[in-house]
Amino acid sequence: MDEIESLFGYKDFMKNHKKELIGLYVILTTISVILTLTKNQNTWLIFLPFFIGGFGLFHVWSESKKK
Repeated sequence: MDEIESLFGYKDFMKNHKKELIGLYVILTTISVILTLTKNQNTWLIFLPFFIGGFGLFHVWSESKKK
């Protein structure tokens, strides 16, 4: 897996663009919160902000731990 990551430059991307990745997850979480508050609240959309935010935190944390 490390060879594939280095082949595509993924490790360098994570080192140089961590703030952009965090910003992307913040924007996605904000959009999902807006959708949850404006749509029917008896649907699966209620869990979407928690899922996106949790996945974003886990993704950034796991990439920071790899260094």
